[in-house]
Amino acid sequence: MPHCSAPLARLAWCLVGTLIACAIAACSAPSAPPSIPGASIAEIRARGVLRVGLRQDLPRFAYLEPMTNRWDGFEVALARELAAALLGSADQLELVRVTDTQRVPYLRDGSVDIVVAQLTRGTSAEIATSSPYFVSGIGVLVPRERSGASLQELTASPVCAVKRSAALDALRTAAPSADTVLVDAPTECLLALGAGRAGAMAGDLPSLVRLALEDPSTAILPTLLREQPLVVGIPLGQSDLLDAVNLALAALRQNGRWTALHRQYFEGLLPAAQPPT
Repeated sequence: MPHCSAPLARLAWCLVGTLIACAIAACSAPSAPPSIPGASIAEIRARGVLRVGLRQDLPRFAYLEPMTNRWDGFEVALARELAAALLGSADQLELVRVTDTQRVPYLRDGSVDIVVAQLTRGTSAEIATSSPYFVSGIGVLVPRERSGASLQELTASPVCAVKRSAALDALRTAAPSADTVLVDAPTECLLALGAGRAGAMAGDLPSLVRLALEDPSTAILPTLLREQPLVVGIPLGQSDLLDAVNLALAALRQNGRWTALHRQYFEGLLPAAQPPT
């Protein structure tokens, strides 16, 4: 860099030399590469909202209150956390109602960016899936006074299950000799428990949570008959979005936020749990 103690007549030359030297130094100095998101995340950021497909009929998981049109539940809270991680604000979120049969088609046709709606790995080869965010599965609902009983003790009485359901399959695998009361809908099992026609009910965890909320005299046993880890659904070929979702889920596990959300929505219904890995 020029030494500028020269007479005033040379001041302009000194200034020009200084600017040239600074420009050369700036060009030759190493600089960090710019952070350029992949195409999927860039499109989401340009749009300004993360579109998330959710069930609307599962209390404590994902539920749209018909009177207030307000969403709430663990999966809703998770969607907000993912929006905050990807876009910087939990409010940059569009919640889209999906049914089980709409989850994969909505991902394939671009109606949603991701799905947080009770998906399990192996649901479809036409989508990608994240690391697990929740361990669901087939559980057992009992009268609260029997909540300390073992499965062997419970199956001494008939166990209620919905006909041709995954819960019935899991029950027959776990307790092949158990007598069963077969019904057409989960609520009928609740009636069978109350009438003493069954001593327990096998069902998917969201259904059991709903029934336990309806009837506080019942309790969900801490051990599942069959585990079914839940995952976020993502369109195939969007590896940048998949990586970002997995990083966000890992952060929630590590910073205690996952545990806080589980406690907020399931305390008193399900046993305390560690984040799935």
